[in-house]
Amino acid sequence: GETERMLDFLHDEYYLDGLIASYPKPVTAELVGIAMGGGLGLGMHGTHRIGEPGTRWAMPETAIGLWPDVGVCYELARTPGQTGAHLAMTGDSIDGASALWAGLLHECPGADAAGSALAGASGWIDECYAGDPVAIVARLAEHSDPDARAAAATIGERSPMSVAVALAAVRRAAQAPDVAAVLDQDRTLADTLAVDPSDFVEGVRAKMVDKDGAPRWRHASLEEVDP
Repeated sequence: GETERMLDFLHDEYYLDGLIASYPKPVTAELVGIAMGGGLGLGMHGTHRIGEPGTRWAMPETAIGLWPDVGVCYELARTPGQTGAHLAMTGDSIDGASALWAGLLHECPGADAAGSALAGASGWIDECYAGDPVAIVARLAEHSDPDARAAAATIGERSPMSVAVALAAVRRAAQAPDVAAVLDQDRTLADTLAVDPSDFVEGVRAKMVDKDGAPRWRHASLEEVDP
């Protein structure tokens, strides 16, 4: 019920992320251990990103009724093939080798990027993540690769509205000239979310408060989300 406080926080956060992106001196981020969500807003937009094989990189916001924000859709949109759409919609975490392969890290000493799990999955990812969200999930669910079917199941647990917004946000970010433009998109999405933050409230309740893992989203399925 405190919409203004929520928006003040998000707008301040995005301002700081933009300041890092445009900072005149080199900024190196060491993305080790858990590197997720708002932390990536601080760590992704500098000049150099270093990880380790055990890094856990993720933008898991669709699990709490949000979208991958903090400007990170800029980098997601520039990963190979349809990798960005996959990571945005599922919110899955990847290790350092996969992040290096995807270009989300510049360095990851000791990691085998070519042999990473994400590199190995790129075939079915590129095959499945085309078209609208409903078509994507249907393709994943019917694929012969069990990891593709697992991705369909994961997306089915996420907020349908968030999944649809995440895909649109990544695709639009591909045309953005810089991180600042993507942060402007995030501000618009935040302002729009504030009109009805029910999925965010419910996602936080199910994931972080009651921890029952049973969110009741305002849309029962992706089919119900009006593009």
